[in-house]
Amino acid sequence: MQNKFETGVPGGGRDAEWHFLKGTVLYKRGWMEEAYNHFSSACQMDPNNMEYRAAMNQAINRRNGVYGGYNPNAQPVGGCSFCAYLRDCDLL
Repeated sequence: MQNKFETGVPGGGRDAEWHFLKGTVLYKRGWMEEAYNHFSSACQMDPNNMEYRAAMNQAINRRNGVYGGYNPNAQPVGGCSFCAYLRDCDLL
């Protein structure tokens, strides 16, 4: 029986991009452990993709409570830098 959250794309059709996008959705919902797991899978499938690696590192930092300050050069997961600034301000 399939998990209700894992419907749509059969297990064999889930590539690195699928795991990255799934991780992004979970990250935005605040589910850091699950987001990390999907980002990690994406990194294992495509180890040279720096976008996947940055997303995984961001999930690790947030999961561990390491938020840091505003970095105008940071590339947020699935958002613009202004949105990241607002998010970071909210965390402070």
